Amino acid sequence: MLRCKIASEAERRLAFASVHPDWPHDPDPAVHLERRLASVQHQRAAWFVGLDESDQLGVSLGVYPITLFGPGGLRPAGAIGAVYTPAAQRGRGYASELLRQVMAWSAERGVQDWILFSDIPPSFYERLGFVTVPSYEHHTPASAAAASRWALGELPARPCPVDPCAFEWGVHRDPDYRRWLIHKHNAPLRAWYAQRDDGFGGEVLTALTPEALLILESDLPHHPETWPAVEGLYALLAHRAGLPKAEGWWTSAAPPPSGVVPRAEGVLMWASARAEDPWRLMVARSGPRLHLSEHI
Repeated sequence: MLRCKIASEAERRLAFASVHPDWPHDPDPAVHLERRLASVQHQRAAWFVGLDESDQLGVSLGVYPITLFGPGGLRPAGAIGAVYTPAAQRGRGYASELLRQVMAWSAERGVQDWILFSDIPPSFYERLGFVTVPSYEHHTPASAAAASRWALGELPARPCPVDPCAFEWGVHRDPDYRRWLIHKHNAPLRAWYAQRDDGFGGEVLTALTPEALLILESDLPHHPETWPAVEGLYALLAHRAGLPKAEGWWTSAAPPPSGVVPRAEGVLMWASARAEDPWRLMVARSGPRLHLSEHI
């Protein structure tokens, strides 16, 4: 029988150390562990563990406090992250059991909505009541071909000021949440204001990695009609950064532009304990305001 509980400091250290073989954010496990323990991201979360009959770590996860906006105003919610079962403990239903207990624990405290990003087949989470939010990704080769049409100005690195009125629901950004987004990424961040010669433009937040320029956020519309211009800008930004390509993703049920594919990993999912909820249709139809920088 699995015993689920809020993680002690020692259990949290053990849980963070156990994920290193699968999520090696640093070649040195000790550096990885200390970075996670000290990060703003992980300090915001409540961490839970499931212990087996021998009090050995069977599964762990974190729940980050967030607020969603939608019909009727704001809702407290939880973003579930780092769901991990050590290899020797898999196949016993531990992850499902811990998720059920944590969601019940959260619901008792007034949190009835959750989001998560699935790196495994979404069917696992669908059995627990989650629904998949349509998400798409792009891998755009670097190019200077659009340079004559775009004017660029650098801005202080910050989340893009996307107007929430353009979205039916999404994550509400309070000041603490904004600070977390900026500190979450170890890669250097750069923000740009870009305007094309026809007046089309907006802001873009990027991160530099050795492999690609990550498009973390953009308030440019990603629709079939606008995509050729947006893709040209992303190709230009990758070229300016000296990187081979630009990568990014967004959520929307609109038909994807040419060259854009359904997101293969980190699939966004949402669940609610509310019996009747108008958000369910909205999630399937339009997707929320979520970008890569909000990936838990």
